[in-house]
Amino acid sequence: MHFSNLPIVAVLALAAGLVTSAPTADNLLTISHVVAVGEYNLTYWTDAPVTPIAARAPAPRACTGATDVTCSGSHAASPTLCTQLIATVNANSGNIIGDAPRAVCLGQSSNQCCISWSDAVGPMLQGALAPAATKVFDVCFADSALLESGLDRDVILNGGCVTQCLSNRPGGCTN
Repeated sequence: MHFSNLPIVAVLALAAGLVTSAPTADNLLTISHVVAVGEYNLTYWTDAPVTPIAARAPAPRACTGATDVTCSGSHAASPTLCTQLIATVNANSGNIIGDAPRAVCLGQSSNQCCISWSDAVGPMLQGALAPAATKVFDVCFADSALLESGLDRDVILNGGCVTQCLSNRPGGCTN
């Protein structure tokens, strides 16, 4: 019987950083498209295509749209980039984003700020992301030059009730 060394070589190449997998956030999202904004990229993320799906309806739960902000130091983002991201979202509030968008990030690689949400809610106006992102920013980044992150658990997006996050990563925002 003859065994190939190809799987071992592939694992070693991945471990050594010689090859990488396609860019995904927590292996659940994939890049939809990228737009250059000044010196940074505005990157739109969507669910990774595992099976053909339409936008899922968020899990039913009571949603009033009231502020329910929680702050954290994990997955912290730059206040400067978050300010620029929120301003960019506001400046382009009438743009329709994606069929099943899940996040929009400004920056590059680990130096980015992302607005992400827990469930795909279908195409929506980009401006719908601004109110909760601004609330999280005002509470979690107030009077601080430190890196922060946060979320609002009671956000209505495109008729669905979701959790919306402001952090340095496009994935990981859950209810």
